[in-house]
Amino acid sequence: MSEIVDQEIKFFRNECSYVLYSGTSITEEEDAFRHLNDLFLMQFMLLNKGIVKENITLVFDIDILKRMDEKTNLKKIGKVTFSQFLSTYSNSIIDINNFQDEYTRDKDRDLIFISSGHGAIHGLHNGKNNTYLSSDYFEDIATSRSRTILLMSQCIAGSFHHLDTRKNICTIGASEYQSSLSLDLLPLCRIFGDKAEDHANMFSFFPGVAINPFLFSFLCVSLYTNDLLKFNRKKSLIHIYKYTASSTYNYLQNVQNKIDFELIQHKDGKTYVRSGYMNVVQTPYLLNKILASNILFD
Repeated sequence: MSEIVDQEIKFFRNECSYVLYSGTSITEEEDAFRHLNDLFLMQFMLLNKGIVKENITLVFDIDILKRMDEKTNLKKIGKVTFSQFLSTYSNSIIDINNFQDEYTRDKDRDLIFISSGHGAIHGLHNGKNNTYLSSDYFEDIATSRSRTILLMSQCIAGSFHHLDTRKNICTIGASEYQSSLSLDLLPLCRIFGDKAEDHANMFSFFPGVAINPFLFSFLCVSLYTNDLLKFNRKKSLIHIYKYTASSTYNYLQNVQNKIDFELIQHKDGKTYVRSGYMNVVQTPYLLNKILASNILFD
């Protein structure tokens, strides 16, 4: 392992490259828009933390853009529509089918890769051609000269839990080997108090859109670090992770709450019906806590 792990750096800085990725295809209808809405939140977060658009690359099915204005009813954020925002405030948009051919990692710069979309044990699913971006890809582009930081919010993010940390890779996963759920945005925005509806309206492509609570929690603690982590002197990626994981769990319990079930058993010629509920649980993880301890937030 190189000396990089012991060097303190800022998560938000313009010496980094930021890639925001969703492999969900337009053929997956609502999923395509909600996962792209996740990426919009991450783009919004980066811009608000001072990252210039030249350092932000978006990767998704570009066919979604053809239907964005219709789907969002030309809704605007500020003075531009959401489709204009995505295009205007990024360096480039790469179609998911072309990502591995068109994107070249600058090995002298840290890479921060943030995912939404669908996942499986094979990796990040590309719904456009039914392939996967696997953990092998990140080990191949990792380098001893810089850091590779992954924020994986998709289902079964545990497929990226076993990367080689000697290559300066740090991963935060929303869910080990379970599904990663999305929730209605308005209840999540209650963290903003009496401005909840204003924030939900600003952050959403359209009313009722479901948002990944792990990414939403990450956005909140990144934008309001000193308020939400006021008892921590050093605010590192470890503290950000702990807040994000805990907040996501609370959202799942309070918003998604419980799943009712009915269990039918047959014994001694009789039928027994038992009903109850199960709490919804995701198991997040953090890989490479040494490197994470030196990635700082303000």
